[in-house]
Amino acid sequence: MSDYKASILIVDDTPNNLRLLSELLTRQNYKVRKAINGSMALQSIVKQPPDLILLDIQMPDMSGYEVCRQLKADGTTTSIPVIFISALNTTKDKVKAFGLGAVDYIPKPFDENEVLARVKCQLELQELRLNLETKNRTLKQAMKDLELALLESRMLRTDLERANQELIVANHKLGELAIVDSLTQIPNRRRFDEYLDKAWEDCLKAKKPLGLILGDIDCFKRYNDYYGHHMGDHCLYAVAQAVKQSVVLARDLPARYGGEEIAVILPNAGIEEARVVANRILKEVQALGIEHRASDVKNIVSISLGVHSLIPSVDKTIGGFITECDQALYISKEQGRDRLTVFSKISAS
Repeated sequence: MSDYKASILIVDDTPNNLRLLSELLTRQNYKVRKAINGSMALQSIVKQPPDLILLDIQMPDMSGYEVCRQLKADGTTTSIPVIFISALNTTKDKVKAFGLGAVDYIPKPFDENEVLARVKCQLELQELRLNLETKNRTLKQAMKDLELALLESRMLRTDLERANQELIVANHKLGELAIVDSLTQIPNRRRFDEYLDKAWEDCLKAKKPLGLILGDIDCFKRYNDYYGHHMGDHCLYAVAQAVKQSVVLARDLPARYGGEEIAVILPNAGIEEARVVANRILKEVQALGIEHRASDVKNIVSISLGVHSLIPSVDKTIGGFITECDQALYISKEQGRDRLTVFSKISAS
């Protein structure tokens, strides 16, 4: 076991998915086990608990939701992190997954680099959790020793302060890992969903506008195919940082929306303010000057953007808001890419 980085159980009733994920993770030196249904998975987990579970939702004998529910109800398996990988991609499905205790949710068809990044992130989180538990036990024992040995209180207090500082640092790192995308180093999809929910409610109460930008790196699959996934990762990171650089207000949130998609949430921003930010993004990405010989847009990496802003109301939904912004992004792609499209103009045409 010491030769492997971690033990991962893949639960999926589709042989091709099992094979693809197994080969991908095995190449990264993970010990991979497989189960084709929920019952087999539960038996395998009880017999030998894995470090992480990749779990499909739609399975014939028992849904992934039920498998997760049983795991979280059992004290011996409740701490095993579960990542759902599913073709179900609605907000309702994701909310249900996280409500059952899942730590992440990857939509199918999945991107291999995203799977590896999310698996790595959750395993690091799990290691931190275990370290925190150990440190907490050590801290409690030290507190008891302090009460029994007042004469040695100064030495023990020093040790406790050091341990407490380590806990603070570890907790801070744990908090950052939970909301930051490990590849791009900007907020992840989970943070995006949480922040958009909060911004929507705040703007609804204050009757203020809420802006949203959705972006897609142009011809990114071709970039990956031409330059390789390693260079693709560097490109994603550079573009994400350019987007982050374009966002100047602390209240605005740039995030990796998924794959090569980037998003920016702009509380209290009308359409013109959102357009200004979007134009900055276009210029910052162009200024990167990243060569892209496989693009049919231009010879450097570019990005297409959809821009939207509205005042939230009870007769509107966050899902509809995102869909409308995505429609604007689609128009940008249809009209040649490397540009922005404002949803209000689509509506008015």
